Amino acid sequence: MKPMLEKYKNDSTIAPLERDPEKLTIMGVKMPSKEVYDELVFAITNQMYEGYVPTVTDVQNLRDHYGELPSASEILKWSGQ
Repeated sequence: MKPMLEKYKNDSTIAPLERDPEKLTIMGVKMPSKEVYDELVFAITNQMYEGYVPTVTDVQNLRDHYGELPSASEILKWSGQ
């Protein structure tokens, strides 16, 4: 563990994001490229600090719509609202 992260190792408020940089997977969802993988890991983990709890479906939607600018109503459809 990196020294700067040592103070957070027992912090239960920070949930780890299941990911594999070698297989390019996030929560078991395969990413099409290293670029997409890196950007989605960054985006998801940033939102997790704000309380967001991602689901596999969320990760699939983010991957499938990467690079698009969906409308707010389309995003709400993804979440079932």
